[in-house]
Amino acid sequence: MDVLVCNFPPMWPWFIPAAPGILLGACKWLDLEYDFIDFNIYDQKSQTSLDRWADEIVSRKPKLVAFSLFSYLTQSMARDLARLVKQKDSQIKIIFGGPGIKVGINSDNLMYVDELIRSEE
Repeated sequence: MDVLVCNFPPMWPWFIPAAPGILLGACKWLDLEYDFIDFNIYDQKSQTSLDRWADEIVSRKPKLVAFSLFSYLTQSMARDLARLVKQKDSQIKIIFGGPGIKVGINSDNLMYVDELIRSEE
């Protein structure tokens, strides 16, 4: 698989972001093999949840994972998941993007991120 797009909690049903759909549409237009995981529907209570999420990502064998961060509240969870994914398969490229990276992004959050897309307003 070329691209795996991941949507992160917390996400409220009355604020459905368009970015994952736009990314998937771009993948289709570029004739890339792609898939989508919405982690809002998974158990979010423990670190073992993140381990399972990382296993789920790696099992799909993506070349690139695009983390769509709707809120700054998702940064630490995304950072921890990116770390686990990189530990399991360092060849997977990871991108962070979305309005959730406007505030509080720092080098600690970016250690396991290959690219950061800041252009969303």
